[in-house]
Amino acid sequence: MKIVHVITKGDFGGAQTHVIELAIAQHHDGAEVAISAGSDGPAMDRARAGGVDVTILTHLGRAVAPRADVAAVRALRSVFRSGQPDIVHCHSSKGGLLARIAARRERVPSVYTAHGFPFQRAAPLVQRSLSLAGEWVGGHFGDAVICLTDEEADLARRWHIARSEEIFVVPNGLPDIQAVSRDTSNDVPAMVMVARFFPPKMQRELAAVLSTMTDIPWSITFIGDGPRFDEWGETVASTLGDRAHVLGHRDDVEELVAACDIAILWSKYEGMPIALLEAMRAGLACVASDLPGVRCLFGDPPVGLLAATDHDLEQALRRVLTSIETRRELGRAARHRFESAFTIGEMMRGVGEVYETTLKRHR
Repeated sequence: MKIVHVITKGDFGGAQTHVIELAIAQHHDGAEVAISAGSDGPAMDRARAGGVDVTILTHLGRAVAPRADVAAVRALRSVFRSGQPDIVHCHSSKGGLLARIAARRERVPSVYTAHGFPFQRAAPLVQRSLSLAGEWVGGHFGDAVICLTDEEADLARRWHIARSEEIFVVPNGLPDIQAVSRDTSNDVPAMVMVARFFPPKMQRELAAVLSTMTDIPWSITFIGDGPRFDEWGETVASTLGDRAHVLGHRDDVEELVAACDIAILWSKYEGMPIALLEAMRAGLACVASDLPGVRCLFGDPPVGLLAATDHDLEQALRRVLTSIETRRELGRAARHRFESAFTIGEMMRGVGEVYETTLKRHR
């Protein structure tokens, strides 16, 4: 099978990690896989190293720009015409919309994975309006929409993003890496948050909560870049002083996460956060925003601590920071949850079933 994945940005983020891991796994499974991206970056380097062909389309950007968007559709049509894929798998709102338009023009079946719909209530009004319109148009050009959670699928049906029979649920998955044996009895528990410095992530708000908790020992590492890295990173560093390490982009994220005790994700909205799944894979105790995608990851009863307010977050952090046994129990539970539900094999099976259904309908 020939598959072309399309995504806007080539740097690392949740959607990019999903695309890279899926594309490499499909390549190893015998498919002919390529990625078309709007920019180059470390994620695309990883794809190339994994045997996946990468094409950079410079007109494929995130901002609304009619001339560039028309040029991007033309470039995508050229890619599909020359490569003759059996299926186009689209990712990210803007890339997903333009790729589905191009695929329809070239009569190629297309599947779109929604990595968290941008028209959530917590998003700004203008963003909600534009993204809803874009998702609706894209849904009616494409052939299938993959949602990461049942809640996202319900949202897609409620807003008629696509026909009900074209909406599927396939949770994220990652290749397994054996959990690292760590000393959870550290006198100073190490926390980590891996996320881009950009909404909906809330590094500054997390720092404000932590600044009230100086009566107990802890340290925290922030990993990730993003458009607000300089501004937000400076705020976090000045708020927390030498207890915080603001690292920016790193190529050794897995090793850095594995060296910590507790993973935090503080965010206004999420699809199914890859960074949190990576922490569960590493066997860390996890504390995160009480959001549908996070609840799906944690399961019932939850294997991590959920927080809806700053007060909830402080209480959850105090609980895990002051109890070695809590950290150990949550870490074991998170690792087991990953092994049982979120491996790359599980995701591959789900995506493969969507491909098969879509191709049958297209014949």
